[in-house]
Amino acid sequence: MLAVKGRASWLAARTADTAAFTSLTAAEVRGWWLPEVIPHPVFAAVPIGERYPERRGLLICRRPRPVPAEAFKGLRITTGAETLLAAARDLGLLDLVILGDSALHLGHCTLEELQLTAAQRRRGAPQLRATLPLLDRRSESPWESVMRVLHVAAGIEVEPQKKIYDSFGRFVARADLWLVGTQRIHEYDGDVHRERQVHRNDLARDRRLIEIDWQRMGYTSPQLLNEGASIIASADRCSDAAGTASDWRVGKFC
Repeated sequence: MLAVKGRASWLAARTADTAAFTSLTAAEVRGWWLPEVIPHPVFAAVPIGERYPERRGLLICRRPRPVPAEAFKGLRITTGAETLLAAARDLGLLDLVILGDSALHLGHCTLEELQLTAAQRRRGAPQLRATLPLLDRRSESPWESVMRVLHVAAGIEVEPQKKIYDSFGRFVARADLWLVGTQRIHEYDGDVHRERQVHRNDLARDRRLIEIDWQRMGYTSPQLLNEGASIIASADRCSDAAGTASDWRVGKFC
């Protein structure tokens, strides 16, 4: 982030006031999520006719008119919706979902703004339109987004950030992902969950869930990337037992 901001600051001093950083450069300045760092040049949007420096590692998108932009942390960057549209030209669907979840979660744009931006006849708009139904501002980390999309792609109904209470109405836990209609939750376990105090708190939380007959399944990032089939098979068995699975889901019996 510091390296990106340093290069961007250098460029900002050498471009017109109508230029703005965009795509992954703007996303990094904003602190949006990605599961892994993606090497990329500095992305900037400049109106046609404006001068700009030519430098290795700089990718300029020339626009017929100034793009929607705003000041952020001392730099001029494109708005949240415009940043996602620019990123949609280069990113795959899952990476774009992660960026979009982050933008919504941080309040850097709204779903309505994304819908208006995606309706334009511009490069990246079809990919952004395909992404919108998968976005959810309730996601709290990139791997939660990955886990949710894995379930949604398999046709399993889930609800993020489910609040769980006992029979007396006392709060027990808030779960990353609830398998709707069951008493099963799926959660992402990052490295922070191995820290001593966090681990102790997790164990106490797990015991409280067991006491009210809820089951928690925790998954690491390698499992989400490499063991998706077994995760979904387990979710299917749980849904079958609860009577919530669809017998006609494509591929279920393949």
